Amino acid sequence: MSGRKTRKSSVVFLTIILIAAFGSTQAMAAGFTDITAAKYDWARPYIEKMNLLGVVKGVTETTYGPDNSVTREQLITMLVRLMGWESQATGKSLPSTFPKANSVAPWARGYVAVAVEKGIVADEDLENFRPADAATRSEVAVFAVKAIGLGQEAKNRKNLNASLTFNDGYLIELKSRPYIEIAVEKGIMKGFPDGSFKPNDKVTRAQIATVLHNITKLEETNNIMVQGIVKNVDSTLLPSFDLKLNDGSSKTYTVDAYSTLIYKEDADGNLTGAQLKDIKSGDTVNIIASGNTAQYVEIAYGKQATVVEDENEDKDKDKDKDKLIKGIIRGVNISANVLTIENQEVKTENLKLSQQKQELTKEKEILTEKVSTAAKLKAYNISFQGMSLRMSGKKEKETDRARQVDMFRVTFTLSENQLIPEGEINIYCRISLPDGRVLALGTGDAYSFYHNYEKKAKSINMEWKLRQGDSAVPGSYTAQLFTDDDYIGEAILTLK
Repeated sequence: MSGRKTRKSSVVFLTIILIAAFGSTQAMAAGFTDITAAKYDWARPYIEKMNLLGVVKGVTETTYGPDNSVTREQLITMLVRLMGWESQATGKSLPSTFPKANSVAPWARGYVAVAVEKGIVADEDLENFRPADAATRSEVAVFAVKAIGLGQEAKNRKNLNASLTFNDGYLIELKSRPYIEIAVEKGIMKGFPDGSFKPNDKVTRAQIATVLHNITKLEETNNIMVQGIVKNVDSTLLPSFDLKLNDGSSKTYTVDAYSTLIYKEDADGNLTGAQLKDIKSGDTVNIIASGNTAQYVEIAYGKQATVVEDENEDKDKDKDKDKLIKGIIRGVNISANVLTIENQEVKTENLKLSQQKQELTKEKEILTEKVSTAAKLKAYNISFQGMSLRMSGKKEKETDRARQVDMFRVTFTLSENQLIPEGEINIYCRISLPDGRVLALGTGDAYSFYHNYEKKAKSINMEWKLRQGDSAVPGSYTAQLFTDDDYIGEAILTLK
């Protein structure tokens, strides 16, 4: 092989590594208190991955809402983020021809506008978008296939097998069958063990994270993560691995024992927990990194490669092997053929560089945190209650009985934020009924509350009285809070 040769395991290369500070990484999804081990271990890897990629976010600072249904506008938002189009959504307005534009939450309008432009929201979905409706499995398949650019292929398909593949195929609408067929072929979605597809079932936030993960494995989204082949792994002195990237370059990524998330794909495509020792030379991995620190590592199944190195790299190493370096042997990594020698002068210089990098990293984190905080307000202590009114409204009592409810009340604390200018800020609350419909005020579907922001934390009450003749029904109600620019939280009320 001209210019390249296979690395020989008998050659020991002397390596001195200038260590960058480990950097603080965040396993953000691991902080969601409602992703409990007993119930949600199957979804944890996908939620963590999508959260780190910024595709999905929590319903509050500490909760993810895994059992909440994904609305159609939320689904579109996630797909736009996943495809790397979020920057296009910033400041974008819905087209003037979009029906019932006020029905789309202000924070979602830019994403929906991009989806309209890309042809994801089209035809019947454009005529009647129903943003607050819970997305069904059929709708997820349709939107996902369009997002990866296969909408026209779906339209051109004639011989469809989707209705024959599943024992409930007769429930799949004819117009949805080609999209479901492609979604199954591409591994985006699959049927249930009993042979059904359940096309009309609502999709939960835990389930959608799995679907989004499956999309990242397709060629259409192969640039969303860093991918490469592992060259060396150091699991002793400096937890790290050397990666040969797809563009031919090489890079070393450090691993934080406390926060780096490592998962391994099995034969069925499912992710299970792994450790640094499970990463082997020749493995294909996908990673999410912050600088030189790996935040998330995904080991692909069945993708082993022979590690080869450039001849020039070998020549550089051959030149170095004759140099005399004095120091103390601190570690030998046999598996990676690395001898680590500590040289006091180099150690002192490295420590100085590391301290400087830590200080710069800390300053950057503080500035980043300020910018992030300035970008939006936050709602805390969100409470959603059903109220019974007596004595012409003079007496109120909280109740969880549907037939006794006369009014819904949402209470929350608006966070203090000194970086946001004073002035009028619109706070909206949208209450979704158990059947997916939304309590509507006028022609829109969002109850609007105006608050004069004074840069101070403040408790706010928002109330919706049922009209005469209306009555609440048993089931789960969702109250979503948002400003003109951001989604700021939600709460769920269950009535008996």
